[in-house]
Amino acid sequence: MSYGLKSYDDDGYINLHSDYSSLVYAGEMSESASPVRPVYAGSNAISIQDYEKDNNYDQGWLLQFTIDLNVDYLIPFYRPNFNGQEVGILDVVNEGTTWVVNLVFSGASTNKPRVFAFAPLTELPSSKVTINNYGAVVYDASGDLIFSDAMQPLRVDDVLTISHPSSIRTASRGYCGNSNNCHVNFTSDQSTNYTGTTTNTSSKIYHVVPSAYGGLAFSSDGSFTRSCGFFNLGNRPYRWAYKSWSSFRGAVKHPYGAATHTTGWLGDFSGGVHQQVSGGCGYSGFLGALLGIAAVIFTGGIGLAVLGGALTGFVIGELTVASAPSLRAYEQDGVFDQNKSYQLIMTDATYYGVSTATAAQGQAPANLSYYFSTVAGSQYFWADVDSVLTTGQTLDQYAELYWDGTEITDYDNDILADFDGFSYTSGGHTYYKGGNTYMTISDEIEDADGNPVLLVFYSFKDIARA
Repeated sequence: MSYGLKSYDDDGYINLHSDYSSLVYAGEMSESASPVRPVYAGSNAISIQDYEKDNNYDQGWLLQFTIDLNVDYLIPFYRPNFNGQEVGILDVVNEGTTWVVNLVFSGASTNKPRVFAFAPLTELPSSKVTINNYGAVVYDASGDLIFSDAMQPLRVDDVLTISHPSSIRTASRGYCGNSNNCHVNFTSDQSTNYTGTTTNTSSKIYHVVPSAYGGLAFSSDGSFTRSCGFFNLGNRPYRWAYKSWSSFRGAVKHPYGAATHTTGWLGDFSGGVHQQVSGGCGYSGFLGALLGIAAVIFTGGIGLAVLGGALTGFVIGELTVASAPSLRAYEQDGVFDQNKSYQLIMTDATYYGVSTATAAQGQAPANLSYYFSTVAGSQYFWADVDSVLTTGQTLDQYAELYWDGTEITDYDNDILADFDGFSYTSGGHTYYKGGNTYMTISDEIEDADGNPVLLVFYSFKDIARA
């Protein structure tokens, strides 16, 4: 520039340039839909329970935020809900005058990150612009306000170039055969550390939009025969096939007390399918056409009609950007954009007068003691219960609570806590679910003829009381 005004901050970054608008804090984005963990729920689906999403599919929570701003561009920054939380912004979508940010995060559904929007000062409506009666304001040649000392411009504390690991998992994932209730281990075990110059703290907020994505898959198939009829006249042939997968997105975590940032993988969608068919009986029993197991998944893509944990409330265009796919099933392993580099930007929420508290929901009081016991007469636990029909359809979901041998909920009178909830208040006390899963149990309910009609899954966690 041959004329005008330019100033720098203490770290050498430009914070005022009379040819360009300041990038300023424009407000906190609001949740527009509840967190979800979608799974395939179409033909031949294998039921995937909550604890299996944690332990087998490494699945995070999808969450959507919006803010109404009529601006040309917007930069979102997120604040993790807890130390070491994995967060990945999937996309930033402009829906007219509404901006949408979709992200995936680790932890419980209640451990929601906060998201803050930064936008050009010159494009903000007057209702969001503050000008003091004293101090400095700067306008460009067109008369547009580009700086006000009453609105702190974006201050960059650190910038790093990062990318994601070239693989998602290298350890064995196990085996599943002819079963509609089996799950291999897709949990990611790959990560990469990057070291910056500024220490992570609870007040730091981060901007990065990784385009890295990929998936892990497993398949098996086989055939067998069984004798036919009372006199074992001939054999009946059978053929079966099994497939399962977990889709992953690039995510980043920022451990407090260090300048380290760790890139890794967090699941956003999972599924499994199983099918068995039989041929005719007799000496020349013949198996018909080969299985076309779940072909629609891998040829036609994923439609909302086959999602369990549906994306209710998510705007049109959700989870779609030019650099990454929408929800995707994988027939074989694949990793994409893992070598692409992204800029990670760090700033501090306190610079802009933003509270550094975690999201209001999902925070237990400090210094609580958590207990777990299933010993009769002294039970302490929070149990999420998921009842599933043999078709894979969810029948009922709820939580049962015990404290010091007493049932806090009342199953007999249908007084139960929310499934995958965070807290429950009864009798003048509030009970909080812990983050440790100590035991998982499954039970099969049969009809009078001994045929299974219902599968019940229990996930036992520790519990605290305030």
